Amino acid sequence: MSENNSEKEDIIRKLLLTEEGKKKLIKSMGGKIMCGGLDYINGKPFYRSRGKLYTPEEFRKLNESRNKKDINKGEEMKTVNIKKQQLLEKLEINRDQHKKLVDEAKIGYMKIVKQKLEKLLDAVNRDELVNFTEIYRLSQPVDKTEEYDRAIEMLKMSVDEVVEINNNEFRNYVQDQWDWSDQMLLTNSIYRG
Repeated sequence: MSENNSEKEDIIRKLLLTEEGKKKLIKSMGGKIMCGGLDYINGKPFYRSRGKLYTPEEFRKLNESRNKKDINKGEEMKTVNIKKQQLLEKLEINRDQHKKLVDEAKIGYMKIVKQKLEKLLDAVNRDELVNFTEIYRLSQPVDKTEEYDRAIEMLKMSVDEVVEINNNEFRNYVQDQWDWSDQMLLTNSIYRG
């Protein structure tokens, strides 16, 4: 047992001998408050954290070990350096896949619009009243090809052979996960056959 631990235990034992000491100790342990704070008990400094008392040295070591654990847990990287050509190729593949999905959705969309228009035209030819809201309610396929094109063009114009991108750009350009991806897939999937 370290000298700090025995010193702390002695102070705690002495506090437990008196009612006033017990109250100080209970108050110091925080009751409902389970973290944070520096207390002086009988003139000695103690830190409260998660319902326990620590000497300043123990508290410093505890924080150091927590920080190491956080780093080892895989804290998100902020940026990464990627070869420009590799990133460009990945973006072009993602763009082509996106464009293919959009083109399929446009074909399906136009097919549905033509069917609805033919029904409306038949009704008009029979001198019936028609409701155009069905046509207006159709959401057009979402096409974000220009966002890919912009990123590709920027990379092509870059003089750097290695580019630094942040984690959000990596998510977009490499993993092809954009803020609009879910909505685009949902809308376009309606029209793909």
